[in-house]
Amino acid sequence: MGTFLQGLTGSIVNVAIPKLMAVFGTNANDIQWVLTAYMLTQGIIIALAGYLGDKYGYKKTFVVALILFTLGSFLCGAAVNLNMMIISRVIQGIGAGIIILWVWQCVQDQSHIQNWHGAWRLGYCRNGNYGYRTIPGWISN
Repeated sequence: MGTFLQGLTGSIVNVAIPKLMAVFGTNANDIQWVLTAYMLTQGIIIALAGYLGDKYGYKKTFVVALILFTLGSFLCGAAVNLNMMIISRVIQGIGAGIIILWVWQCVQDQSHIQNWHGAWRLGYCRNGNYGYRTIPGWISN
């Protein structure tokens, strides 16, 4: 569930950019920071997630990541201006960066080495065209 929401949240903003521009009364250059903040934060946190898991435990790190992601999602929905939306997306990106890494780690730990390629293909299908092209547009409208 966490990876589905993470993937959906990553793509829904792309579809909702015109609506966000209208709601916040801003231009395309400023609204791009909503996307950029999420992706940069996620990239930085993915590099740190392994260390956090080793230091604090994998389960605790994953639960904290889910809480941060949920909190960031709530704050995005409650954002009253562009700056609050960007900060909320940073919080969401922290949780998402840890979630995506730990889910794949769990898949790898639970799979035998000969089945690992099958698990990778399953993840590719999940991130492919199954719903991600239509659901964000439907939700944002």
